Amino acid sequence: MGYQTARIGLTGMVVGIVFAIGTETAGAQSDPVPERCAARDVMPLQLRPLDCRLAVAIADGLKRSATFRQLVERVGTLSGIIYIQLKQYVDPHTKRVLDGALSHSVVTAGAHRVLQLMVGAAQGDRPIVILTHELRHAIEVLEAPDVSTEDAVDQLFERIGTHSHSGVVETQAALDAERAVRRELSQRD
Repeated sequence: MGYQTARIGLTGMVVGIVFAIGTETAGAQSDPVPERCAARDVMPLQLRPLDCRLAVAIADGLKRSATFRQLVERVGTLSGIIYIQLKQYVDPHTKRVLDGALSHSVVTAGAHRVLQLMVGAAQGDRPIVILTHELRHAIEVLEAPDVSTEDAVDQLFERIGTHSHSGVVETQAALDAERAVRRELSQRD
């Protein structure tokens, strides 16, 4: 199953406000165990995993993959903030379940654009690979300074991507980044 970007309807600004209020409360609700997550203490400021298992996967990816590190650094240089939720995405039109998705909702907070990713896997290297793919899509949005609405995100992916058989839009850059990280992770095992 691919990790295509899909249009995700959110409740708009309310969701952005909830995410902007802080990750400690939201993270504690997502984690299966309410204890403190040490991996969050070393997390780059631009990434906000809402589940400790995702924080652990990100820390692992940062240690083991140069490509993953470059993507995370690029998000920071583009003044992006990425909230990452542990959940699969079900496309409302096709009912297809995706293990990774980028919400097309964009919230502006000062000089930052805030985006949300969903990752439907929490074990092994799979969350790192999915995160890589979706972070690349986030970078595609962040590199386009005029993209600040759902419609603008839709138009961007129509312009830079291709439609897959399932109706979602995919980009070659995300596929290439995913392949590179898979290769790096397999060489270090």
